[in-house]
Amino acid sequence: MSNSENCPNCDNIYGNEPRKIPCGHIVCHKCCLDLFNKEDNTLICPVCSDIHTFKSKNTFKKTLQQVAHSGFGKKTAIREMSFASTMPVEKASGAEKAANKEVKKAVPHLPTAPPGAPPEISSIPPPPPPSSQLEPFVVVTKTSPPPMPLMPTKPTVIDSVPKVIKQQQSTSNNTVLPSLLNTIVSPPSSSISDAVIARCHSCGNKCQVIVCEHCDHFVCLKCAEEHRTTTKIDAQELTNKWHECKNKYNILLQKLNQYNRDRIQIESDLAAIRVAVEQRSRDAIQYVVDQRDSLFSRINEHMEKEQTINKY
Repeated sequence: MSNSENCPNCDNIYGNEPRKIPCGHIVCHKCCLDLFNKEDNTLICPVCSDIHTFKSKNTFKKTLQQVAHSGFGKKTAIREMSFASTMPVEKASGAEKAANKEVKKAVPHLPTAPPGAPPEISSIPPPPPPSSQLEPFVVVTKTSPPPMPLMPTKPTVIDSVPKVIKQQQSTSNNTVLPSLLNTIVSPPSSSISDAVIARCHSCGNKCQVIVCEHCDHFVCLKCAEEHRTTTKIDAQELTNKWHECKNKYNILLQKLNQYNRDRIQIESDLAAIRVAVEQRSRDAIQYVVDQRDSLFSRINEHMEKEQTINKY
């Protein structure tokens, strides 16, 4: 090949696994599979154009020899490295660097244990506080307003904790804030109610809302009362329709019972008629047979008398 680092067929796009074909040229494994003709089990070399014939595809795969080529496949890696090196890197601004430095300075003074956790027992006494009180560093971040609650929930113990708690800098990492612990453990005050302020689903006014049992939406007290009245009216209408359907069902049931009685009577009459017809048919047949026999006997008697008269 002209260049040992490139596949002669694909320019080393798939040149991670070089294979040697029977004519001695090196082609990547992907190109070998693409150049193989499944119909006549042949392979045409892309360099010398020699046609190699194989018994089957398995024989073709076994014939391919793997080549340990150190330079094979480097072109793609070089392209990736060059592309990564040209990517722009965003640098931090001066304000962000100053804020990061202040945060790193304030990290050693923060308590290691979370609020409410039992204090760790340490044999080393805490260092004495410095003579000059350092002003606590406060990081101000812009926060978006909390979203409106989707469902009204009852306030929990955590909800009774104030949103902003002013904490003084602790002289030791093992000191527990008693005010915060008492606030969390203490039961919620009686001033907190179950009311939720939101927009009514029916009238659209922003007021105290509850979950309506009729439509499962947030509605105000006025709309909730209207919904209850609507529910009572709908329930009464459904009850009346149910009684009407029940009466119609009873009427249909009576008609069905009458139909069954009529059907039984008709079947009984039909059976009696069938028996009578069969009996009359048998009687008629027997009468015809008797009349035939009587006529035959009379004919025979007449013929005998005629023969006797003819003799004399």
